[in-house]
Amino acid sequence: MFTRADYQEYFKTILKKEKEMALFIKQFTQSLSDKSLVAQLNEILRDEIRHTQLAAQLLEQLTS
Repeated sequence: MFTRADYQEYFKTILKKEKEMALFIKQFTQSLSDKSLVAQLNEILRDEIRHTQLAAQLLEQLTS
């Protein structure tokens, strides 16, 4: 059985990874000239930002 601390650690890890993924995509798209590819990656970036927000909300609920 997982403890509250286990879940907190899990969501801290998820939050960190989601932030890293968003930053990578943001930096990667700046080096591209293919507007179609940039548009597709921006869709993924929006998802990563949303995932970051969700993980932060869940972490906040677990720590309050």
